[in-house]
Amino acid sequence: MNTCNCTSYAAWALWRNGYRVDWFIAGSMDAWNWPNVARRHGIPLGSTPRVGAVAVWPERGKFGHLAVVTAVHGNGTFDVAEYNLPGSRPKFAFDRRTAVSPDDVTFVYVPRRS
Repeated sequence: MNTCNCTSYAAWALWRNGYRVDWFIAGSMDAWNWPNVARRHGIPLGSTPRVGAVAVWPERGKFGHLAVVTAVHGNGTFDVAEYNLPGSRPKFAFDRRTAVSPDDVTFVYVPRRS
């Protein structure tokens, strides 16, 4: 997870907000692989956005893309905070998107630290 990439931002946001990060596997945390690693550690996945979940787009860019869900709306869309959205300029920048469609997204429901 390189600095200023979507994965490093999500890892920081999870840790900062009290979620578990002990399930990460060094060298295996490209965005497209987060659901696989989570599944191996018994962390639930789903298709419904929840605040605090990690939204994963495995087919975005070479390594996939992920973001942290910050709000969920009644119409099923959700807001995210993220770094380095593929195709955006400038690269390696923080941004927020609103009213994101849950289509083709896998959500990783990381539990809080105990």
